[in-house]
Amino acid sequence: MLLPDAADKTITALVSDAERSPAVRAYLGQVMQLKDKIGTKEPAKASVLTEASLRVERRERLKAVSDEPLIDLDDYTKAWVAKHR
Repeated sequence: MLLPDAADKTITALVSDAERSPAVRAYLGQVMQLKDKIGTKEPAKASVLTEASLRVERRERLKAVSDEPLIDLDDYTKAWVAKHR
C-alpha cells in the first residue's frame, strides 16, 4: 500500500509524464484536485459541533440505513475480531 505522500508523488509524476495519454493525465489531474477538496468542509463542521451533537447527528443519519446491513456489519466485525484474537 502506498503512503499518502508516496501516492501523491506517483500521481504527480504520472500527470507530468508525456508518454501518458492526455485523457489519463487529465483524469489524474482531476483526482489530485478532488483529493485537495476532500475533508475541507468536515473539519470546520466538526470543530463547531460538540460530542453530544455529533452523536445526535450520527444517530439521525443511521436511521436512513436499514437494520439488515447493520446486522451484517456487526457480524462481519465480530468475525474479524475473532480472527485477530
